[in-house]
Amino acid sequence: MAEFSEIPSGMIGKTVSPATYHIIETNEAAPVDELSVQAWSQVSDMPSLEKKRQFDTDFEIYDITSDQKKFELYIGTAG
Repeated sequence: MAEFSEIPSGMIGKTVSPATYHIIETNEAAPVDELSVQAWSQVSDMPSLEKKRQFDTDFEIYDITSDQKKFELYIGTAG
């Protein structure tokens, strides 16, 4: 979302502090909820990532507009 003035009623805007993100992407023909579980499973299988996580700015992006579903998981890390 480009500006807070575009936020739908009932939602709030937050500014995410500049951080480094580790991105996990999936491009599979599967329900988005399954893709989410798969991505988070990858995080738990990465001990080096777990040590760098900030636990304050993780977020998910879903693109369900095409035949090939896309899911991106952004993990906020310290450098």
